[in-house]
Amino acid sequence: MSATQPDKTFARYSKNLGRYNICGNEKSWCLTLYTSGGDFNQIWPEEDEPDVDGFLPSEVMAVLRERLDAFLFISGREQTRARMDAWMAESHKYDLAWLQNQIDKHERQLRALRLQVDDVEESALLAARQEQHK
Repeated sequence: MSATQPDKTFARYSKNLGRYNICGNEKSWCLTLYTSGGDFNQIWPEEDEPDVDGFLPSEVMAVLRERLDAFLFISGREQTRARMDAWMAESHKYDLAWLQNQIDKHERQLRALRLQVDDVEESALLAARQEQHK
């Protein structure tokens, strides 16, 4: 990483319930890990929703890997495993980027809440002053 070009490492994940099988109408969960090192996803039946709330990206990758390995037959397994292994070798970068993003998000939320507290306190003071002048 040079001084003129910032590090663009990122990681985020999402879980969505939808119809991912064009041959059927059943709903499934799709867990996707989006990263600057590539995207990874797996599908679960609706009744087997993967619980990854608050997981680090490396922990989400472990869940995705476990799901990949659970299939008896799946095309491209070895290539996907190789990509996952390469990603895991640098997973600390993605975990740190995700954690920093979480810190930034919560700091923004905290600033917004503090502004709301200030507004409520100011409104209460104005109401108290108006009440005194009656």
